[in-house]
Amino acid sequence: MQPRTIEIRLRDADELRMAWLDGLQDGGVFVPGAFELGAGAPVILRVMIERPVATTTVLIGSVVWRRLPAREPAVSSSSITLRAGIGVSFASSMRARALFLERIARGAASEVRAALRYPTEIAGEVAARTSERAAPARLLDVSVHGARLYLGASAFLETGAAIELRIAAPTSGELSRAPLGARVAWIDRSTGQHVGVRLDLGTTDERLIWAKIVTRAREALEEQPIRVDRLVS
Repeated sequence: MQPRTIEIRLRDADELRMAWLDGLQDGGVFVPGAFELGAGAPVILRVMIERPVATTTVLIGSVVWRRLPAREPAVSSSSITLRAGIGVSFASSMRARALFLERIARGAASEVRAALRYPTEIAGEVAARTSERAAPARLLDVSVHGARLYLGASAFLETGAAIELRIAAPTSGELSRAPLGARVAWIDRSTGQHVGVRLDLGTTDERLIWAKIVTRAREALEEQPIRVDRLVS
């Protein structure tokens, strides 16, 4: 099942705090609306917060429950009608982003992401510049300046290491023979296989290759999104 893209716009940390769902291991939010998405349906959630500084965070997750629209009016003035919508649980791989949103909700985040990251699924390989050894890798998300990779073997790289990234073009499937320069920004030591890199593109051709990859990922994300303008009116 292909994931549906949902875009939710929130005014500020207070609205994010209202949407936040406690009790989910990797975080999650309530998204209002009459959705036709059942439990377990995969989603890509784009959370857009307007204040104090506009920021957008993209997360992958799945629907854990759905609340249907009320079919009958409230019985009395004291009755509470719960708003229709879905509960979305974030994937464990989104933990860093979920923590970022949680910090905003608590009013503790003093910074925002420098660039929006787009989820993708592109095969390739990565090698340290000081070694001829290459390992299979898969791009999990991309941005203008960086990417998150999943390595086929436990990390053999160190933070700060210069690497060469060769990727398969999404349309042709052919491996790009011109390596893209990058540096390891972080390594998830709990698995040794999730690695964040910052691109170091030295030529026009390299920048063009990467721009096409980011553009394709962005277009795929923005294809027929479900938009939720406000949590509260």
